[in-house]
Amino acid sequence: MSLSHTAEEALDTVNDSVMIRTMQGRIDAWNRRASDLYGWRKEEAIGRVSHDLLQTRFPQPLEEIELELVQNGKWEGKLVHTRRDGSHIIVESQWVLDPARASKVVVETNKQLDAPTDWERPRRCLHASPRPRTCFSSAPEPLWLS
Repeated sequence: MSLSHTAEEALDTVNDSVMIRTMQGRIDAWNRRASDLYGWRKEEAIGRVSHDLLQTRFPQPLEEIELELVQNGKWEGKLVHTRRDGSHIIVESQWVLDPARASKVVVETNKQLDAPTDWERPRRCLHASPRPRTCFSSAPEPLWLS
């Protein structure tokens, strides 16, 4: 799938990160905000599998998310993505399926929820605090420790 020049310009006016991808995750379009958020240029992202590129951590198995997407035409939830520089961000993600196309195109928008300093604070506290339970009072949802 290739977008017209006008469609690509329209994507770049959106305030959220937007990618258009196949059901298998192959990125066909990547807007300027996605480049700003993740650090990957459009030319580097297109053709890659989004979940591999961003090292996506899902709140439930991907198969369940995809089933909901196919059944309802949309899915919304929080994801953890990894930027090019290795830092992690939590995003509110919305996936919309375009069933009119034979290839089932997914439009995915992602909006960063928290500044990294807010959600990394509990992790840093765990490593420094003699009382780890006090570290979670400032933790946003979801919190995945690895």
